[in-house]
Amino acid sequence: MCKIRNKYFPQLRERAVRMDMNGAEQHESRCSAIPSISSKIGCARQTLNEWVKNAEVDRGERTGVTIKMAEKMKALERRNRELKQANEILQKASAYFAQVGARSPVQNMIAFIEENRDIGGELICKHLSIAPSITRQANCAAILPRGHVPRPHAQAGEP
Repeated sequence: MCKIRNKYFPQLRERAVRMDMNGAEQHESRCSAIPSISSKIGCARQTLNEWVKNAEVDRGERTGVTIKMAEKMKALERRNRELKQANEILQKASAYFAQVGARSPVQNMIAFIEENRDIGGELICKHLSIAPSITRQANCAAILPRGHVPRPHAQAGEP
């Protein structure tokens, strides 16, 4: 997921909003103040207008969701997505491990990780409290042919 970086510093935003509020006295209306101020600070008129609207909402002068509340909602939505994903992993794991036969637990874990590669091995390990080395074993098992035993590397000085 890509995070969009804001190119304007918070101090610049605050200053522009103050200029807009103070500039309303110098201009006929706020609509005429915004183009003048936006050209001075180097931002688009729409951007400055949004900053002013957000500041009015934060001060309670306009109805809407405050910036702090929007950030809190975004964090809660992210947490909710993570919990839903963890719940899905745990449901799949419990259904899978209830069916498996008499294989060793490590073989069961590797087989489960292989079957659910679309979720991601690291997430599965995180939510099932499995050591990440199991994921590496599953990745090696997928790459190497069955029955293949890797040769030990020759050390320096050995033929």
